[in-house]
Amino acid sequence: MYSLLFNTMEAPTNILTISAQQFADNFNLDVSALTKQYPAGKTKLDYLPWSACSVLMKKHHPTFVFELELFDGKPVMYLADGSAFVSVIIVDTETGRRSTPSHFPVMSGFGHKAVIDPDSRAISDSIQRAKAKALAEVTGIGLNMWLRVEELEFTTDEPVNGSRETQRSAPPRRSAPAPVVEDEEYEEDDVEYAEEDDEVFETEEAKPLARRTRPAATAAQSRKPAAQSRPAAQSRRPAPSRGANPFG
Repeated sequence: MYSLLFNTMEAPTNILTISAQQFADNFNLDVSALTKQYPAGKTKLDYLPWSACSVLMKKHHPTFVFELELFDGKPVMYLADGSAFVSVIIVDTETGRRSTPSHFPVMSGFGHKAVIDPDSRAISDSIQRAKAKALAEVTGIGLNMWLRVEELEFTTDEPVNGSRETQRSAPPRRSAPAPVVEDEEYEEDDVEYAEEDDEVFETEEAKPLARRTRPAATAAQSRKPAAQSRPAAQSRRPAPSRGANPFG
């Protein structure tokens, strides 16, 4: 009995692994050019699409391939409550070594909620996401993005790891009402009054610039003598007679 139990607990020798240095190098890979974003509450997180995962795996581990774990001949395992999960394995075609299965629940979109009685589309999407998870667990490629997802559970209102997520903006402050500024008086030397009407033409020194009418009480004091007008015969041209050429 003891030997049987001991033998069943022995670690298999055909598990796919890579060196610690390879894993560290993969973890530090800059994959920002291949990432996309998805909403997560009030922030956004980066993720690697399944197509990018396939490219990265073929580039850094060309002998690795994805393989689905089958359950009674089906690529999905149904649970008692009607939900389901899928499992993906990475196989090294050169050595025949296989990774441990990476399980992934069948979820709806990016809502992180299990789908009851999922259809083929939901199962297919979860299989592709399971590939990204398996690649991160076995090789370290894209694993830092999964760490940010874990951090989000504890810091929902703060930016995650200095990435493109935004903080919740503070409510705007209510500004105090603007003070009422009483009307300012003009000095007599800063304005000139026209002879024809009471409109004020301000000089460069008059401040603030505004259009005002001359106060009636100081009309005689502030009015400056107008320039001597020309005689009517000299200041105006005689109107041309009907039919005459005005340019002649």
